[in-house]
Amino acid sequence: MSRERSARLEIRPGATVHASDGVAGELAQVVVSPRERRVVAVVVRLGSGREVVLPAEAVEDATEGAVWVRGSLAELEQLPRWQAEAHAPASLSWPGWRGLREGGAWLALPGSLRRMEGLQRQMSGPAEARPEERLVTIRRGQRVLASDGLIGRVDQVLVDGATGRVKHLVVRQGLLFSRDVAIPADWVGTVEDGVVVLEASRDAVARLPGYRPDDELERDVEEALQREELLRTLALPVRAEVTDGVVWLRGHVHNRALASRAEEVARSVPGVVDVRNELVVDHELLQQVVASVQADEATRHLVGYYLRVRDGVVEVTGTLPSLDAARALERAIARVPRVRGVSNHLTGLDIPLTWRQVVQPEVGQPVYATDQEVGRVESVVVDPDSRRVQAVVVAGDFPDPGAPPFAAGPLWERRVVVPVEDVERVSPGGVFLRVHAGEAAERPDLREEDYPHPLASWIPPFPYKLAQVRWPRAVEAT
Repeated sequence: MSRERSARLEIRPGATVHASDGVAGELAQVVVSPRERRVVAVVVRLGSGREVVLPAEAVEDATEGAVWVRGSLAELEQLPRWQAEAHAPASLSWPGWRGLREGGAWLALPGSLRRMEGLQRQMSGPAEARPEERLVTIRRGQRVLASDGLIGRVDQVLVDGATGRVKHLVVRQGLLFSRDVAIPADWVGTVEDGVVVLEASRDAVARLPGYRPDDELERDVEEALQREELLRTLALPVRAEVTDGVVWLRGHVHNRALASRAEEVARSVPGVVDVRNELVVDHELLQQVVASVQADEATRHLVGYYLRVRDGVVEVTGTLPSLDAARALERAIARVPRVRGVSNHLTGLDIPLTWRQVVQPEVGQPVYATDQEVGRVESVVVDPDSRRVQAVVVAGDFPDPGAPPFAAGPLWERRVVVPVEDVERVSPGGVFLRVHAGEAAERPDLREEDYPHPLASWIPPFPYKLAQVRWPRAVEAT
């Protein structure tokens, strides 16, 4: 089964390479076109010791320690052999990123490389590429010179995750008390005798912010938020996502003061370039909800109900004349994009139990039946008219439908749609069902046509991303 390609790939030489049917070997190096500043291939050292060239498009996913590629072990053995001599010029003089035009140089990068998202910078300044300048090699540990002296050594190369274009060189300064700095690729002038020479002074480099990997920054920001006593005590649904050193705060808080405090905490983490505060404040969300209800012809005249917002969930209490009126009120509330869900506690009506619950299992969480683990959450089914999760798509190994608890029979790999009625509770440790595995196996398999992905313009409830959500086919967003 193929892997979903990550938005950002982390590729490091030495990482284990996985083919479709087993471990193939290790990543030896990465080949980049300076003309396009794009990763074009990776070199894989197979278990046999043979090094082969694999097109970059064949890389399905990558982490710091592993790379997954398309193709079987036998197919990898048939790939063309890596020829180092074809990528090692006699002269290492290089006119820089901007000085290469169509048909220009290639760059072999055996050193560490990280693919990252970021703004694209266009090449400029046509120049003739002399034959002796067609290829250079940049290695981890190479010296980097500013226009007025040594500044450090190459540690890794940052590459745009969407385009494969090289964005920065990460240079490590100092030994005992080291500092990493990301130098724009456009600052590179030449590579001479194995030394990277910049078109910038040491003072200009010193003014650049220190570099830290996004995943490391994200972990530190999350930990800093958890250490903040008030945020921790209130157990607020707040998440931090980091892209190119910029922290995006998403989630829900009770008031603007808490949103500001979360931003202060995030900014205090070393290495953070900027903070984009997208936290939703409950009382501000309530105002938007009231405005949406008043603007709807079907709900503006309704009376007898009360609204309250807590952690982004809108709770409805009181009375209404009919279920149709209750449903119309839910639709009006759900039109507000940042609502997490509607918790309907109206009295005097036969309100289904599932209307009262706002259950939000997280994608990737383990799912436990009463007798065994059955899989992990692959996606969730959300009703756009209430923004409530209706069902959980569980990918895993299930016994035969109707098998008794703790059955010892065969297991079948399936993607099962488990309704929230089967969910007893959701905790940080996983999703716990109120049924045993044989009962869960009686639920239907996922049919793509029955549970389409939402419209691209629709904003899913926190904490989900659009790709993690499906709609029930019978429900149309209004």
